[in-house]
Amino acid sequence: MARTLTAKVATAVSQLSTSPIYLVSLGYTTIIRLSTLGTVNWNGQTWSNFGVEVKGIRYTRGGGQTASLKIPNHDNAYSALILGEGIRDIPVNIYSLYGDEPYDVDDAQHVFQGVIDSVPSIGDFVDMHLVSEGVQTAWTPRIALSAFLGNDLPVPGTRIRWNGDTLVLESQ
Repeated sequence: MARTLTAKVATAVSQLSTSPIYLVSLGYTTIIRLSTLGTVNWNGQTWSNFGVEVKGIRYTRGGGQTASLKIPNHDNAYSALILGEGIRDIPVNIYSLYGDEPYDVDDAQHVFQGVIDSVPSIGDFVDMHLVSEGVQTAWTPRIALSAFLGNDLPVPGTRIRWNGDTLVLESQ
């Protein structure tokens, strides 16, 4: 399928070497908009320069996508966000831009749409693994099927007789 390139994109791809600016939208309660290079104004929104790195946007055999994000966590704001609001089903959109401001709406290319799948490490940086919604995110129920059933557990010290033996429950 042919695509018409905007003047900015056509100029960028004709260069010997060029790198896109990635715009990352994390769909938390308050949407977070990050840019990989400087503060960017695009599509009526401000995308903040916070040192986010976009790595490995790939297509899978099944037609889905995977990607990785690395976000600086110097003040522990992102680890607090993840621990407070979670990671499951948080929507992520990534766009690529070339050239300098001002940008038209058509200058950006939507290169990834999916959700956060896992956060393998939290430290000075928060690493996030992303997948497109579909089979990979549908393996487990995405909604609670019942209330938490762990409230009726026996107390430590409870004795259970099993097959001629006596087991004593201990706390961790």
